[in-house]
Parts: sequence; structure tokens; C-alpha cells
Amino acid sequence: MARVNILRRVKTSKGWGNVALKRNARGRVQWPSGGRFLIEWREDGRRLRASAGDTPAEALEAQKRKRLELEAGASGLELSGIEEEERLPLAAAIQSFLKDIKTFRKKLTWQKYEYVLELFAEYAAPKTDARDIDPEDIKRFLAWRKSKGFDPGTTLYTDRVILHNFFNKLGIDNPVKQVPRLPKFRKRPVAYADADLQRFFALVFPFPKSHLNYRFLHERCKEIASRAGLDKAEWHLHRFRDTAATRWLRAGIDVRTQEWLGHESLATTQKYLEPSKETERQRTSSCRFRLQRFCVSETP
Repeated sequence: MARVNILRRVKTSKGWGNVALKRNARGRVQWPSGGRFLIEWREDGRRLRASAGDTPAEALEAQKRKRLELEAGASGLELSGIEEEERLPLAAAIQSFLKDIKTFRKKLTWQKYEYVLELFAEYAAPKTDARDIDPEDIKRFLAWRKSKGFDPGTTLYTDRVILHNFFNKLGIDNPVKQVPRLPKFRKRPVAYADADLQRFFALVFPFPKSHLNYRFLHERCKEIASRAGLDKAEWHLHRFRDTAATRWLRAGIDVRTQEWLGHESLATTQKYLEPSKETERQRTSSCRFRLQRFCVSETP
């Protein structure tokens, strides 16, 4: 097999230089999270180099291609166009797919797709052809993501959907179809109680003509909650959105408020119609009171 090395371009105290990839105790390459890669080979006694992309998948693809070229040249053969067409480089397929996502989806959706797919390409190395990916590769990737502390019902559910859509678009046997579906977990919205809101906003707007102070975002929000004698762990900016949506719907505003909230599905908006914790506590207390009165009345 023709020898083609992969190098990484790094910046040192003396300027930019090329270094070999690090290996662990077992001799396996420890791929960096990113950077610029080069391939290096010898031809007619000369050492030559060429750019090999910015990801491990692209570097491995360049290495594989150069090896084929060198071996074909040594045998007096030429690479056929048919062989090139039959290959489906994973990195190139991902970039082509992301172009469509960027055009037709929201920015945050595209960014999520980009992050997950490029992360998968790095994890799948040394496999560089999309046709070589099998269901076990998908399972191992999701298991690795779970080991990092990500929730199977939210993050991993989304990861599987993204991978399924990607391989489905390629028109090849979709390896994700053989991976069991993950149950999606929708976190129940929680609304703040009136009394708690009054205590909180009394510190945000201490005077009638006070203007909104945007510095309270994030840490400021929790600081104000603490000063108001509330549990700061329960005060998040997103819960104000949940509170507003819950109040709108319970006040009789049309469920088309999904347009205000940016929801794609009506079912997502309808979750705000579920009973709040405060309502359930009041209902439980009322039932307990009625039960006590019944028991007292039945006592001889």
C-alpha cells in the first residue's frame, strides 16, 4: 500500500508548522476536534504535500484518494470515472445536505444540523464513505452522546432524527431505520404564580416610571429572585415565556397564539392548557378538605 501520511497544521512560537497526529498507547490516532490537515507522500524521491481539508473525515478521504492514485500509477493504470461515481464521500455529502437545510430551514435548525452531522463525521472516522456507515455506527454514536450526559428523550431523540433525515436524503439504505426509535420527552411548561411575580417585579420595577433593565438577564434574574425571597433555582427566563403562553390560553385567547410563540405544531401550543402545579395543589387541597368533612359527618 502506498504510504500517505496525514499532518496537522499548527501554530508554534516560531510560526506555522506541520506536525504528525498524536496516537494513544494502543497506537490509535487521537483526532483533534478541528484544524487544518495536510497529506504528505513521496514521488520520484521528492516529498510532496497537499491540503486535506478541515475535518478528520476530509483528511482521511484525501489520504485514501491519494493512495489509490499512487497505486494506480505504480501499476500503470488510471482511475476510472465509474469508480469515482460509485463512491459517496461522507464529508461532501454532509456539506451538500447542509446547503439545502440552510436554504429552507431556520437558522437555529441549520446550526443544529451542522453541529450534529459534522460531529458524527468525526466520530465515524476512519470511515469516510456514507455507504460504509452501518446501524452499529449510529448506535455507538448515540451511546457516546448519552455518556456525555445528554438526555435520550430530548438531545438524543433530535440527533437520531437529524441522522435519519440525512441518510434518507442520500437515497441509499438508511442505517438509522434499524436503530430503535427513542421516545420523545416534552418537558411540561411551568408558570409562575401571581404572588411570586409581584414579589419579583417589585424589584425589577421599583418605581412606576421604571424602564426594563436588560442587565437582569440570566444571572440578574436569579439575583432578583433571591432578593425577593424566592428560590433562585426555579427562576429562568424561559419560564416567563411559559407563563405568558399559559395565561394567554387560559384567558381565552385563540390557540393560534402558536404564531406568536413560533411553534410549528398546534400540539406544541396545546401543552400549555395542561393544569398548572398551583391548580393541582388547589384541587388536591379542596379534595382533601371535602374528604375530611365527609369523614367527620359520617362519624357517629
